Amino acid sequence: EMRAGYAKIQMCDRKSVRNHLDCIHAIALTNLGELATGMALQMGLPESHRCIATNIEIDFLAKARGVLIAECDFELPSTWDPITLPMRSIIRNTNNVDVAIVTTHWQINPRK
Repeated sequence: EMRAGYAKIQMCDRKSVRNHLDCIHAIALTNLGELATGMALQMGLPESHRCIATNIEIDFLAKARGVLIAECDFELPSTWDPITLPMRSIIRNTNNVDVAIVTTHWQINPRK
């Protein structure tokens, strides 16, 4: 599900994304959260601008197992002057338990 400033995506649990503790690997969670923020931003970003992730932070709240849902709901800025936007996605399992929070800092600039 996507629209300007909002994205909700799902990742299935499978062996290839598990770690030695038998839960979803930290980087797989980070990628899922970054993807949700990027999709929410890209859906509202004017064609005259581009963005790049400059920093990603993640807080691990619980072991991640099973189907995971990353959701980013963000109010897009009214102006697109060069700016760095921190955007947050929350990753939950199907029991609605928060397993991670990912904050991606997006640098936005006009295209050259």
